[in-house]
Amino acid sequence: MKSEINIQETRFDSGGGNISIGHVIHYYDSIVTAPPNGVIPLSKYLSKEDNPTRYKHYLSDNILGYISRDDFKRDNNLQKFLTESEIIENFLMKDGIEGCIIAGEGGVGKTRLLIQIGLYASSQRWNVFVLTKDLENSGSLADFLEHTNKIESRHNGNHLLLIDYLEECNKWYTPDFIENFNYIPNLKVKVITNCRNSFISSSNYPHSYYQAKLIDDDKYEREYQRHIINSILSPIKNRISYVDRSDFHSLKPSYAVFLRYLYQSGKQLDILGSGDFKEWLKKRFIATIDIKEDFSKAKDAIIYLMALPTYKNESLFDYDENNDLNNQIDRLINDGWIDVIERETGEIAYQSIHDTITDELLILFLETKKKRQDTFFKDSIKFANAHQKTNNWIRSFERINGASSFDIRSFVKFIESCIDRSEYLANNKFELATTSLLEEEERINLLVKYPSFFSEFTKDILFGLPLSFSMNVFSKRRSIPEGLKPLADKWLSENIDLSSNSNIAHRIISTYIKLFGYVPEIREHFQKYLTFPQSPWSSYVIAAFIKKTLNFGFIENYAIQYFKSFSNTRQAGFILSAWLDKDGDKVLIKDFLIQYLTQNANEKQASYVLGAWLNKDGGKKTIRKFLIQYLSQNAKDKEASFVLNPWLNKDGNKKIIKGFLTQYLSQNATEKEASFVLGAWLNKDGNKEMIQRFLIQYLSQ
Repeated sequence: MKSEINIQETRFDSGGGNISIGHVIHYYDSIVTAPPNGVIPLSKYLSKEDNPTRYKHYLSDNILGYISRDDFKRDNNLQKFLTESEIIENFLMKDGIEGCIIAGEGGVGKTRLLIQIGLYASSQRWNVFVLTKDLENSGSLADFLEHTNKIESRHNGNHLLLIDYLEECNKWYTPDFIENFNYIPNLKVKVITNCRNSFISSSNYPHSYYQAKLIDDDKYEREYQRHIINSILSPIKNRISYVDRSDFHSLKPSYAVFLRYLYQSGKQLDILGSGDFKEWLKKRFIATIDIKEDFSKAKDAIIYLMALPTYKNESLFDYDENNDLNNQIDRLINDGWIDVIERETGEIAYQSIHDTITDELLILFLETKKKRQDTFFKDSIKFANAHQKTNNWIRSFERINGASSFDIRSFVKFIESCIDRSEYLANNKFELATTSLLEEEERINLLVKYPSFFSEFTKDILFGLPLSFSMNVFSKRRSIPEGLKPLADKWLSENIDLSSNSNIAHRIISTYIKLFGYVPEIREHFQKYLTFPQSPWSSYVIAAFIKKTLNFGFIENYAIQYFKSFSNTRQAGFILSAWLDKDGDKVLIKDFLIQYLTQNANEKQASYVLGAWLNKDGGKKTIRKFLIQYLSQNAKDKEASFVLNPWLNKDGNKKIIKGFLTQYLSQNATEKEASFVLGAWLNKDGNKEMIQRFLIQYLSQ
């Protein structure tokens, strides 16, 4: 690989709010070893056209400049509002955080924020790649990154992987995805991705990542979106005057981009003189497909859009040979609902303009079919199945999950009826078993109810990841589905040897023990696991055993062996906190605790270790400098309460934490945990005036 880097020298603010695509021109001008399928250098992913012809160009190019969240927070003097700087400081610049996930509603700007962090990282000499759902496996990506590391030194081993729309990547992405790269010397890999709120309950949602959530009902988030919308529409407002009407509401940034795209590309736009955006969208769609005023007749056209992808250039069908579809497809193309893409091979492909537009049309259509949604489910799956698009069909309903017009219960029953009749979904067992449409209990019940249908999936070793997620979820609830333990036991009986996948081994064994205890069904797997070469993640299994038993004699040698190799890793904190919580010998682990804190005192996880040491009357002098180091970095975080509270309760010096306590309360005074910190400060005769306003703030909430 030959690399030629061309980055303009430009001053950037800390959040990258003023970075444009033009600032970052290229990473690799000439790639001898091509990236794997589904891996795209950021500069090749972005559009740099001054005269865009496709909707996608408006999402990430110079036509619609990025609007800085940092600037918005500063200009409006806001206290709590997620900014680029906050993400960069708490994710990109912290060694202990491997990933960041931006979650929010569709169309609110998650992709633009994702790309902006990528641009900033590139300006700071990170090597940035976009991963798409076409990636075949993480192994080929690991080999490619290792190769770039050996021949290109500009980025000092720092690689940032951007994943737009994580839901679409469940064929290759799992929450331990980053572990595929940890074995490569001198390589630091981080992931930043985004997803819709509906994906948060999925077993593939990375809860360990830095959580950058765009809170839908936050008034400042809504004001920021309105600010973006006004900026997008300002050049054309004189041509779409009805947008200024107070009743033209329901706009999202992606909808505003759609309006701007339609106007600048010469499409029909102003066909509605009043009403809100949804009403305008419905009437424009009716006019496009010429069905008079009956939106219930829009079924076929909406089904076509559902089957089309947004993020991949693929054909829905052989366009020239399907005369019945030609008329409507032509109309949808001409009016800007579908983008036409010419591939490098000269073939023509189609994609929907943006998933939020398709979603809104689907939601509006389902409102007209409140009592006959089953008919639409059947008609749409028939079409999807005929054109091998059932995966797109499932994703369409996942995206609108939660919409009041979508009857999720009827949809789940419809899926069950398809399974009963062995129709349509035979090739979608993985998607059904992992879909975010199902609550975790519904998922387990479905797998148990149809054991034959899901048998190939539920006995496969990769099922260990969603299974361990389910067990972890139910370990925090009072009730457990009856079928969960038999399902787990069946999987264990099918997968006696877990040595081929240690990532799954440590997750499944630790969560099984966490939920069901150290019972006979898991003992053989547990004892075999202890013969595996230890890795940093062995801490999950050892810590789970300690929490569920008092048999220190059995586990002590394995724990000490682990500490000798990995006491300086983040994962060692799980064993240290479990050991202390179970009254393990403090003297035996004191040196290891110091080694751990020397390396990890800045990390959030350290709060549990520091707090456990103090709660078990460990010497305050031993951890004093580490406590200060931790609070210097994390005093504003909720987890800081786990350190502040025991320090005060164990008569730690108030002066040491006084400033940190103020920082903590300034951000968290309304949180429940603040009550313990406030109470501990008062119990130790702390200055009342100093916390009075925080006390009032807490009580008012």
